[in-house]
Amino acid sequence: MSVSPLLEQPGKRRAIYYGWVIVVVGFLAHIASAFSISSTLSVFLKPLSADLGISRGTFSLIRSGEILIGAAAAPVVGTLMDRYGGRWLMAAGGLISGAGFICLGQTRDFIQFMLVRWLLVTPGDSLMGSLVVNVSIARWFVRMRGRALAIAGMGHGLTKVCMPVIAAALMLYIGWRGSWVVFGVFALLLVVAPAVLLMRRSPEEMGLLPDGGPMEARDAAAAPPKRRYAKRTGADNVEWSRREALRTPVFWLIAVTFGVAQIGVTGLNLHVFSYVTDQGHPVLVAATVMSVIAVMQFSTPIVWGMLADRMDNGVLNTAKCALQGAGLLLRCFRAPPNAA
Repeated sequence: MSVSPLLEQPGKRRAIYYGWVIVVVGFLAHIASAFSISSTLSVFLKPLSADLGISRGTFSLIRSGEILIGAAAAPVVGTLMDRYGGRWLMAAGGLISGAGFICLGQTRDFIQFMLVRWLLVTPGDSLMGSLVVNVSIARWFVRMRGRALAIAGMGHGLTKVCMPVIAAALMLYIGWRGSWVVFGVFALLLVVAPAVLLMRRSPEEMGLLPDGGPMEARDAAAAPPKRRYAKRTGADNVEWSRREALRTPVFWLIAVTFGVAQIGVTGLNLHVFSYVTDQGHPVLVAATVMSVIAVMQFSTPIVWGMLADRMDNGVLNTAKCALQGAGLLLRCFRAPPNAA
């Protein structure tokens, strides 16, 4: 028996599966989460370093600390996610991050700026970021999980495309302090109300199955529900407890691989804006360069997501890491501008 992602009832209009509403909320949360990432912070690197009287290397400590805080917070957030679901976590994260962005505009020295990032912005981002969004969406989709996660993730990519130019323009008109206040207001608007009003823990709470369809369709099936659904979707939907996952070498291999993969990209995103302006180009040109880089990050997730629904994820992740590594290596071996 095939269950459609749309709920079809005789004599009534087809209703859109509610899982796509969860995807939209995740899309908005990814936009707000991108306000704090390296590519956004890089636009502010030079003026902030000058105003706060620190070197770029010292400023980079902010992102290093944020990565460590995010890693330490992940097990706690995961536990809270399993217990309470994503609704109130995302709302709290949007509230904390929004307040943190607004406070960044009031800081007067590097220590204040760093503490606000570490104590407000980073914890808030952990509560509304990719971990919570992805787990929430994964509960609503199995067969179409790859494309659902990709569509939500495009919010992050869209922000990376637009943010450098927007941040550079804001900085020219209202300065870096006013820019952070604007980001804070938008973080509150994009996350808090949508999460509270629209987020739901699971499709079962609404009488639905993952990917759509009424619960009656499952109850009417002759075979046991889990086995029949797994066969129908072609997906292994076995749930692992945290203790079980931590005991598997595969879990640690995945965690280390994805952690290491982010190191080079984070450093590149943080310093590329300053690098372009150091070559004598205007601020808006540097912002445009970053936006062009982000276009590929925005346009490719849906492709990877659709492939993930059809191919082995290990092969796809290997290909992604290989492409990323090749790009970074080409940048390292690029001849300097004044080379003969």
